Amino acid sequence: MLQMLKAIFSIPSLRNIALSSPYMHDGRFKTLEEVINHYSTGVRANSSLTHTLKDWNSQQPVRFNFSDQDKKALIAFLNALNDWDFISKEMFSDPFPKN
Repeated sequence: MLQMLKAIFSIPSLRNIALSSPYMHDGRFKTLEEVINHYSTGVRANSSLTHTLKDWNSQQPVRFNFSDQDKKALIAFLNALNDWDFISKEMFSDPFPKN
């Protein structure tokens, strides 16, 4: 049962998230700070905004309103998830190296 649920509800890992820019579905953000700023203050009302980013009662966008200290702490945490051994393995290197 657990295997079936894992297959159905697979979520991406945050490992190396700080090394995988650009961010968002359209690549509009180059840094994690830009992403965090977006969710902190930049989410706008839109008919296609997912229900998970809307207030249950008002249906207005939820903004996280991170302080500068919160932002720095979140970025530090995401950077701590970098796996330098993993990305330096030859088997995961670019198969088309530039000369």
